[in-house]
Amino acid sequence: MSARRLVGLAIAVVLAVGPGQAAAAATAKDGPRPARWDDRVLPYVKFIERTRGRPFKHPIPVEFLADKPFVKKLGEGNAKPTKKEREESAHESGQLHALGLIDDDVDLIGAGNDLDAADTVGFYDTDTKRMYVRGKSLKDVEVRATIVHELTHAFQDQYFDLDRLDAQATTSGAAFAETALVEGDATLTEQKYVDTLSKKDQDAYYGTGDQSSTGDANVENPLPDGVPAALDVFSSAPYVLGSSYVYLLEAIGPYEVDHAFRHPPVSDEEIIDPLAWRENQRPLHVATPKLEAGETRTTHPDEIGALELYLMLASRIDLPTAFRAATGWGGDRSIGFTRGKGDCLRDRLEGDTRRDLDEIDAALTKWAGTLPAGAATVDQHGDTVELTTCEAPGVVAPDPDTLDAAVFSTLDNRLILTTEFFDSFGASVRSARCAADRMVVDPALGPIIQRLYTDGISVKDLSKDDRKTFQATSAKYLAGCGVT
Repeated sequence: MSARRLVGLAIAVVLAVGPGQAAAAATAKDGPRPARWDDRVLPYVKFIERTRGRPFKHPIPVEFLADKPFVKKLGEGNAKPTKKEREESAHESGQLHALGLIDDDVDLIGAGNDLDAADTVGFYDTDTKRMYVRGKSLKDVEVRATIVHELTHAFQDQYFDLDRLDAQATTSGAAFAETALVEGDATLTEQKYVDTLSKKDQDAYYGTGDQSSTGDANVENPLPDGVPAALDVFSSAPYVLGSSYVYLLEAIGPYEVDHAFRHPPVSDEEIIDPLAWRENQRPLHVATPKLEAGETRTTHPDEIGALELYLMLASRIDLPTAFRAATGWGGDRSIGFTRGKGDCLRDRLEGDTRRDLDEIDAALTKWAGTLPAGAATVDQHGDTVELTTCEAPGVVAPDPDTLDAAVFSTLDNRLILTTEFFDSFGASVRSARCAADRMVVDPALGPIIQRLYTDGISVKDLSKDDRKTFQATSAKYLAGCGVT
């Protein structure tokens, strides 16, 4: 699986159609609606209806296609990029390089197409109201799981109108949040289906037998040549973090998921921070940074957001410092420009509090110090911190394992721990998040949490010493946060 649509994390990285792509995959108008479901998908329809507690409003057409026809159908909505789109993509690539997230000279359009073609097993299209499946054999557990995932998108569309949700997202942060809700819900439903299967099928689904917390069987797949690890993280994050976000919604109450679809989150902070969602925190309005003489704007003003701020920091500095800075994010506004022949990005940020702003300042200053001299500057002006960063020779992309650990082992496990403390101990979301925040950045607990929540082993399977460390340290943090 890869991203359902464009994943906008501050910079509009151009991605092609993903497996759950709801709008751009085909352009044909709706055909006749079938009177009944295709018998091949009827068991999965019934599973979703049982899981969601209500029926589909009507059947949808389902097409099972061989590999080549499927790839052709997948690409129908992807017109050949115009010269202007190519130029914009090149600037976006340069800005990601300036942030230290990718190498120089990456073809984002080609990389996005390669990533989707390699990963996509099926997709639902909101234009045609049809589902397309790659392959005709249902012996493959991944095909069956994908059918459940994509049928969930059809269910969402019938009750909540996915195109309407798309139209409501006017910033990159809102687009990510909406994608995470839609994909997280479908991924969690897919996971529930896989949980009903035999151990043999589950092992086949997970490949190595490692059961990730998200149910995403493809997070560990090798990337196609030329695809940056950061692009894969941007694609996977809505599934991984979104499913844990929806998991928390379900734990809080039976109607919370439906409520989120009717009143969708508006920033990526609401996805990665349970407290921001619970307290309905909205991003602060931050003025767009000004350009200086000799600088030419290349992209429209947007935002980096809490998630990409964390990702760029965690890829180059220590995790606790990056984590504290990202959790204090209050809002930001960014603009891309050129200075001479290189691409640059200027971002103005505010914190939730003055202390948060100082922590953001300190983290960005530390991050800038890892780049070549003069590549990035950080200045604090009143209630804002302004980062200016430009492409520089010698800046290389971070190690993929570093990015994976930052997002999938830290942010995702933070969401899962928060949910468990809320659900099992009756803690408030604030207290549960407090304990989870302390645990995920504790170096003594990191490897243990990784084994428990990413590799999927049980507490009883830990070594005696690890089990004792986990239980004692967890109890200390829970008590310190008022959880008894």
